[in-house]
Amino acid sequence: MLGRLSLTPGSLFAGQFRVIQPIAAGGMGTVYRVEQVGTGQQRALKVMNGDLVDDPRARERFTREAQLAAMIESEHVAQVLAAGIDPEHDTPWMLLELLRGEDLSRLLERRGRLPPAEARELLKQLGHALSAAHRQGIVHRDLKPENIFVAESRRSDAAFTVKVLDFGIAKWLQENAPSRTTSVMGSPLWMAPEQFDTARLVSPATDIWALGLLTFTMLTGVPYWKAAQGPSITLAALLAEISMGQLVPASQRASEAGRDGLLPPGFDGWFARCVARETHDRFADATQAHAALEAIFQAPVAQPPTLSVPPTMAIPAMPVPAPVGHGSTVAWTPQAAPPPNGTAMMPVMASGVPPWMVNGAPAPLRAQAPSRRSGGTAIALGVGALAFAAVAVAGVAWWTSQCDDGFHDSHGHCCRSDAAWDEGRRACVATPTVGPTTVASTLPTVVPAAPLPPPPPPTPTPALTPIPPPSPVAPPSTDPPSPTPPPRPEAHACLGTWSGRISENTGAYGSLRVTVRQGALQCGEWREVWENSGSTCVYRFVGCRFEDGAVRGTGISTTPRCTARVSASVRCGGGRMAFRESTSNGVVDTATLRRAGD
Repeated sequence: MLGRLSLTPGSLFAGQFRVIQPIAAGGMGTVYRVEQVGTGQQRALKVMNGDLVDDPRARERFTREAQLAAMIESEHVAQVLAAGIDPEHDTPWMLLELLRGEDLSRLLERRGRLPPAEARELLKQLGHALSAAHRQGIVHRDLKPENIFVAESRRSDAAFTVKVLDFGIAKWLQENAPSRTTSVMGSPLWMAPEQFDTARLVSPATDIWALGLLTFTMLTGVPYWKAAQGPSITLAALLAEISMGQLVPASQRASEAGRDGLLPPGFDGWFARCVARETHDRFADATQAHAALEAIFQAPVAQPPTLSVPPTMAIPAMPVPAPVGHGSTVAWTPQAAPPPNGTAMMPVMASGVPPWMVNGAPAPLRAQAPSRRSGGTAIALGVGALAFAAVAVAGVAWWTSQCDDGFHDSHGHCCRSDAAWDEGRRACVATPTVGPTTVASTLPTVVPAAPLPPPPPPTPTPALTPIPPPSPVAPPSTDPPSPTPPPRPEAHACLGTWSGRISENTGAYGSLRVTVRQGALQCGEWREVWENSGSTCVYRFVGCRFEDGAVRGTGISTTPRCTARVSASVRCGGGRMAFRESTSNGVVDTATLRRAGD
């Protein structure tokens, strides 16, 4: 059994890579910075650890990482340039693009959290990578900050480029079956509940769980789980919280950690749908999750309501002459602080001037404050102008006994004996006099005018025989003609069932039946019956990409003694289908098929 393979700087590996320095080491392999001898380009070389070389399952995982990463069509997945096995050490390797930057874990450790605009861009690129993987039926299963690399951008319109790393434990959706179990793999802090239960199936929703937790941590700088917020993490407490703990709203958890105001409005609902314990309650895939998150980031931030007060309505707080009556009075505006306890608030007139002031001077008609009744309290409540119509509500008074001496009841208000209640001014107003004459204590009596004579009765109009209306004639339509509906798209040429003969470059031959349906995750299946060996292989057509007259994807088979995974493509036209499948060891099968029944 080989130990961990250690390559020294300057050594040559696999006959074509000169080692410069080690970059990182992990459970599956070690990554080196190398120079490709043939091109002089600097690359990243991942070499499988020697203590895993003899483990068939580990070798399969290492090889699958290269295959799956190459299948995902996204610039935000670390590009696999080549893969192979070093004959000297019998060690698998893969050649990756060399990235300069740091992973998200180190970025958050250095900066604490990301501002919303930066987090939004990072999540946009991460969502692109996950959406491309989910369209291929690939679930990452180990999304965590260490597997999200923030690289220096090579584009002028982007500050950085996100690269998703380590598809080593990624899982094909089509490998799940009710009779199977899936191994527990991942990082507990970011794992979904179904990843701890070997009887449950993973799906794109498994990645959505981790996406919600990652987004919370990016915006707040702390993990969502309380068991992980302390100086040390107890695995038992963490697992208990993930599987049975209360899933409180994200904003509440942020507030508990002292991170108020860092989450955008609407985030709670989005986060709750990401971390629902039942997979069918989460977003179906990364495309849906990112679209909903982007809508939250795009929503305008609600500003606190402000009072719109016209210039003439803004009355600054200032001392005013004390009116006739009890207590002192100050002017109040919506911008000013509430008046002190025990201070009455005079109403503000629609003109924006206190009722006892005209052009900055006392008015000829003195506005008198209503008197307090003995044993009670009279409160005049001033209301700032929210709208002109609201100014009429100027004050409310409560009475519990008769008016004081020297005051009389005027329309339900206690006024001085030489004044009367003016409803228009909402105050007790003294009547003006000419010269030194004392003002009248009562309002002048209004003499009613003589009633007008009743109008003469109307002259009766003779009854007219109604003329029947003419038959209705539909007016000419002025509406624009209805647009012609667009033609329905034609069905893809390959849809349907096809049959014919199949041959292999090894000399084998047999019959083939292919069915193609419209779909992305699984678009059909095919059955191969080999006459020379008598064996039958059944494949599911998955990860489908529909092109003009062609469909490309992958074939997955669980039939014993059949190749588990093949690349496949069909091209259709003129009533015929050209079928081709190939394996990684160079076996190629081809067939020309006709529609079944033709």
